[in-house]
Amino acid sequence: MYWMEWISYLNRKRPKPGSILDQYQSQTTTPVKRIESEEGAREKYLYQRCAEHIDDHHAIYRHTNTYIDVCTYNDDKRGLITLVLAVFTWGGGLAWYSVIDIWLELFGLSPNQAVSTLEFWIAFIGFTLTTPVYCYVLLRFGFPIWRLEAFTLRRLVVRFNRKTRKVYLLRPPHLGGVAEYDWDKTEAGVPEVENAADAAGAAGGFLLLAWETDDNQNPYAGTSQGVDGAFLGGPCDDYAQLVGFWEYIRRFMEEGPQAAPRPRRLRTRWPNPVSSLLTVFRLNLPGGIGKLPFFRVLRVIMFPAFFIWMLGHQLSQLLSYEGRFPKAIRRVSGESELGSLLALIGYNLLPLLYTPLWVWPLFAWLDNQDPWLPWHWLRSWL
Repeated sequence: MYWMEWISYLNRKRPKPGSILDQYQSQTTTPVKRIESEEGAREKYLYQRCAEHIDDHHAIYRHTNTYIDVCTYNDDKRGLITLVLAVFTWGGGLAWYSVIDIWLELFGLSPNQAVSTLEFWIAFIGFTLTTPVYCYVLLRFGFPIWRLEAFTLRRLVVRFNRKTRKVYLLRPPHLGGVAEYDWDKTEAGVPEVENAADAAGAAGGFLLLAWETDDNQNPYAGTSQGVDGAFLGGPCDDYAQLVGFWEYIRRFMEEGPQAAPRPRRLRTRWPNPVSSLLTVFRLNLPGGIGKLPFFRVLRVIMFPAFFIWMLGHQLSQLLSYEGRFPKAIRRVSGESELGSLLALIGYNLLPLLYTPLWVWPLFAWLDNQDPWLPWHWLRSWL
C-alpha cells in the first residue's frame, strides 16, 4: 500500500480550498527549507564507506553492470484494503437481495414463484434507487483509497544508473509520476551513531532517500522548493542492516558492480500465492519485531487469518499492472527493447493464465466440487 508516497505527493500539491486536505495542510505544513548539506558532510556519507559489510536486503529486482532496480518499502504491504472492499461489495449484494426480499414479502409475493410484472418492477425500482448510492460511495470514498494498492502499478521501482549517475523513480501519476534526480544530489536518511554500542542497539526502520525539487504547489510552504523522496527496501532488523543496505547501493554507484555483486537470489516480479503467503506471514515489521518468539507463536495461531490476507494480497496484485520505465530511460540504461516488451507482456498476461490453476482447486475443495471438472469439460469439448 503506497500510503507514504501518496501523503508525500499530496503535501506538494495545491488542494481545493476548503477541502479536508486544505485544512490538513494548513495545520501541518511548515515552511520548507532548502536541503543544506556541507560538501564535507556529503562526501562523508555519499563517497566514503560507512560499513564493512554490505546487505542487498533482498530488495533487488534486477542487477546489471549499468544499473540496479530496487524495491520500495510499501510494495508488500497490501491486501487488507482489497479484502475490506471485497467484503463491502459482497455485503452490498446481500443488502440488495435482502431489500428486494423484504419488498416482495410486503406485497405478499413469494420469491420462489415465477416472476410477475409487479415483482419485476419492484426489483427494478429497488436496484435503480440503491445502485447509484452504492456506486457513489464506492467511487467517491473507496476507489481513491483502493488505488493505493490496486488499479495502479504493481510495484514502485527505483533505478540507480551508475553510468549516467542518475536515480530514476517509477511511479504512477497520482503518486508523483516518473522522476529523475542526480545521484550527486542525493540525501540519504542514514542516521549516525556515536559508537559501536549505540549502533548495536539502534533500530533499523527503512532507508529514505530525498532530493530537492522545484515542483511544490503547496500554498502554505512559502516557497516553490520542495522535497521528493523514495522509501527503499523492506523493514530493517537493526541499524547494521540499514547501513549495510545503503552501503550496497553506494558501492554500486561509486565503486562499480564488482564492489556490490549481484545477489544470489533476486526479488521476484511474479505474483503467486506462495510469495504472497510468505510476505503476509512475515508481517514485515521494523526492528526485527516479527522475529520475536511471541510473534512467531502468534503467526502460527493466526495462520487462517494470514491465509485470508494472502487472498487479498494476491487479488490486489492481479488487479494491478506491471510497468516499465519510459523509452528514454530504458535506452540510457542499455535495456533491450524486445526483452523489455516481452517481460511487460509476460508479467501482465501470464499471472491471469496460471492463477486459475490454484484458484479452482481451492474453490472446488471448499465447495465440495470435483477438482477435475474443467478437465472433463475440455475432453468433452475436444
